[in-house]
Amino acid sequence: MSSEPLSSPSPSNQTGLIDRTEYSSLPPASSPGSSLPTTPSPRPRGTAVDFIGVDWTLWGRQEWSKWPGFERYTGGQDTRAWWQQYGYRVEDRSTSRQGNRLKWICADCFARGFKKKSDFCFVCSTGAAIKKHLRNAHGILAPADVDGGARASSLGGRPITHFIGADLNNPHDQFLISKLRGRFNSKGLRVLLLDWITYHNLPFDIVNTERFQRLLLYGNPLLDATHIPSGKTLLRMLESEYRGAVGPVTEVLRSARSQVHFSFDGWTSKTYTSFLGINAQFIDRTFVQHRILLGLRPLSGKHNGASLADEVADTLAFWQVNNPDTVGYFTLDNAANNDTCMEDLAFEHGFSSEERRIRCAAHILNLCVRAMLYGSKRENFAAIVAADGDDLDDDEEQVDQAIDEALN
Repeated sequence: MSSEPLSSPSPSNQTGLIDRTEYSSLPPASSPGSSLPTTPSPRPRGTAVDFIGVDWTLWGRQEWSKWPGFERYTGGQDTRAWWQQYGYRVEDRSTSRQGNRLKWICADCFARGFKKKSDFCFVCSTGAAIKKHLRNAHGILAPADVDGGARASSLGGRPITHFIGADLNNPHDQFLISKLRGRFNSKGLRVLLLDWITYHNLPFDIVNTERFQRLLLYGNPLLDATHIPSGKTLLRMLESEYRGAVGPVTEVLRSARSQVHFSFDGWTSKTYTSFLGINAQFIDRTFVQHRILLGLRPLSGKHNGASLADEVADTLAFWQVNNPDTVGYFTLDNAANNDTCMEDLAFEHGFSSEERRIRCAAHILNLCVRAMLYGSKRENFAAIVAADGDDLDDDEEQVDQAIDEALN
């Protein structure tokens, strides 16, 4: 980039890739010693096309009085990083820390009258905060990020500029590239990937596979492999999201307009790992109905009623649903261990187990259909299961034939 202050050509209308953006023109040049407005300007910060460059004539006596202890830096010239051209190099003599004396003040923010100094005045030692400010506040990227970064996120050897016909030497196109890159958010990508994996119960390491990464890179030319999180990163993110949701969910449960009703059931994976899923249903203060999963607790040992009651009681205590007036009804299947479980929960929370127990109609219907199809003899049902098994390759006729043979 040139060290000359950027001019302000009138922009052309651009639609589709970016929203329409209105650019403000440069203010009239100030005469030496003239003062800037004392109130913040309502105009937005400048971009790559209308950035107000360095002009020491803007620093009159009134402006220096607003920066006590600051004076123009007159030391030797350094290599001058690319961001130096966008701001004033000043020395802060009010601090005793030698490494923090050399400061950089954004020329555009200063010229536009922004008052919060911490937003546009930074220590020059590393430049990281300065580059972040230029990128986020003004859409100005480092030359390597605009040019080399676009090539790094290429598709088939073609940079992103190929797809939009951008000229990196044109300030308007620089702004376009920075706008496109700014619209992509790596955290947003991680959130979407996490939502996809958890909703469809997919393995976390699916994001590490080569073909999945190729699919993402093909769909977004601005993306590169460094933006794709690993499975371990998503797992840590899931744990963090869960910890962050505990407080809000607890508050919603506490302030529910209705009682909080529950349903729970056991499930065993193909690897014979048992879990107890516990759901809550309620209506919140705004009359919106909710159904949320409170816990998927691993089960070990015998799945008797006492063990189930302990897991459910611990879950209710964790979410602070302990008030007898808040605890509602429990919808469960007809397993015998649920009878014992409800008796223990009723004793602990002070309600009637028979009154608060709702038997699952779908489970009752399933038992009735099985009895009608297979009869009441246990050996008939066992024979059907043995003949059918879990072979997913059997077609419907083979299954019907196996059932007929077992019943006849």
